[in-house]
Amino acid sequence: MRRISILLVLALITSLMFTAIAPVYGQDMEDKEEKDATEEILVGDTPPDFSGITLDDVDFTLSEMAGISPVIVDFWATWCGPCRAEMPILNEFAMDYGEEVMVLGVGTWMPDTETEELWEFIDEYELVFPIMHNIESDVAAAYNVTGIPTVYVINTDGTVAGVYVGYHEGFYDELVELLGLE
Repeated sequence: MRRISILLVLALITSLMFTAIAPVYGQDMEDKEEKDATEEILVGDTPPDFSGITLDDVDFTLSEMAGISPVIVDFWATWCGPCRAEMPILNEFAMDYGEEVMVLGVGTWMPDTETEELWEFIDEYELVFPIMHNIESDVAAAYNVTGIPTVYVINTDGTVAGVYVGYHEGFYDELVELLGLE
């Protein structure tokens, strides 16, 4: 009898564990299916539109840049070594071509990062281009970003001109050539 009671208690505990875990597990599976369903954004595609407020309190909407200038959207994080290596290159590009091309940093995968830490990062690298803190990382998810840094170069017509994943030498020159700048 005692053995049956122990088995019943174990069965009850196991059942409760599965009941408690199922909603979380199901949500994870739904998120995975959504992410897997997100198509890769390729050169020539129109990327997802997004809006946000930069750390300088300036409203930004990607689609509003169509017809005005190309936009370089850089997905990065303060803790990312390759992102730190890329920042001076993007900053130099923004200083040299900021009147012709908009550079926008989208801080992603940093839900616990405080705004003060971002300002410290901006000050450390003396960044001259706007930064948006995408706390929920929903913009990165819409762009199917799976590694950082990831850079999307958007033409004036609103289509993707180039996609770069990871840090690499010669990035500055590649941007100049891609955008037809001198």
